[in-house]
Amino acid sequence: MRVAYLIAAVLLVPYASAHAGELYKWTDENGRTHYSDKPPAGKEAEARAVAPVADSSPLPMQSKENAERCAKLQDAKRVLETFDKVEADVNGDGVPEMLNEEQKKRELDRANNMIERLCKNAPPPAVAAEPAEKDDKSDSGEQIADDRDYFADDKN
Repeated sequence: MRVAYLIAAVLLVPYASAHAGELYKWTDENGRTHYSDKPPAGKEAEARAVAPVADSSPLPMQSKENAERCAKLQDAKRVLETFDKVEADVNGDGVPEMLNEEQKKRELDRANNMIERLCKNAPPPAVAAEPAEKDDKSDSGEQIADDRDYFADDKN
């Protein structure tokens, strides 16, 4: 029973600190310690000042890095969905290899999972109205997608 009160007190302390006021601590006649934002009636309590909770919003650098990562992931997804032939460095040796349909599906699933995890609050990607100018590789239907860049955080 004493453990339950201790757990309850520990769980309530963050809520009390969110108000950045005073926290009162006292011990009842049974030796149990209590915490409250109001002093107990007719009992002596120790008042403690509570500091305000720090702002938990992401730092600007984190937001920028996350937005860049999301843009790369969304680009990788578009490449995997658009092109029939996709090359990627799948084994990390620096040599791109042609992905088969199973590998393409697996990479597309990874991209979708990471977009779902990392890009919840990211702005939607800008969509180009016209395809970019074609080069020799795009004419042949090949596209190089280095998955180490796109999936750098997904090394499980």
